[in-house]
Amino acid sequence: MIGAILGDIAGSRFEFAGNRKKPEVLFAPDCFPTDNTWLSEAVAYALNNSFWEKEATLEQLVLKETICAFVRHPEAGWGLGFVRWIRKTIAENGLNAD
Repeated sequence: MIGAILGDIAGSRFEFAGNRKKPEVLFAPDCFPTDNTWLSEAVAYALNNSFWEKEATLEQLVLKETICAFVRHPEAGWGLGFVRWIRKTIAENGLNAD
């Protein structure tokens, strides 16, 4: 999971650039965590806490952490379909997105 997160951050500057040239450095100042980074972190956190949390299922923990990631990192480049789904899920479950 750490490798996936590092790869996401390293490749973030190329995601919508259409640039296929090999970079000179792996991590540059314009690299940043994307939605994939934050979702990976949410799943890892939920998995880790699922061993200790007996009041919630893994699915509930992943959903909770996903919502938290979405709220904490609105600039992460979330896809439009994901944004629609997460907002609908928040509303349908009476959850607070603040």
